[in-house]
Amino acid sequence: MDPQQFAKQMIEFEKATLDNTFNAMSMVQDQMEKMTNLMMDQAAWIPQEGKKVVNDYLATCRKTSSDFKTMMTDGFNQIQSCFCKSE
Repeated sequence: MDPQQFAKQMIEFEKATLDNTFNAMSMVQDQMEKMTNLMMDQAAWIPQEGKKVVNDYLATCRKTSSDFKTMMTDGFNQIQSCFCKSE
């Protein structure tokens, strides 16, 4: 097998693995957010400031994982473009 073709297949495999892992992580994160919001709605003893802190934390986690996904996708696209140019 051609080494460039092998490298391209490896990159595609790794990108697919990233996408699948990220999708699974997103499902877990969604479930965690739902459970946390449900718990906070039922816990009257948690002050509004505490709820705001938790909601800000959840939003930060969501944004950080989205930024990570964007960064990794851009990196894979750059690597793929390097292999496409060399053909």
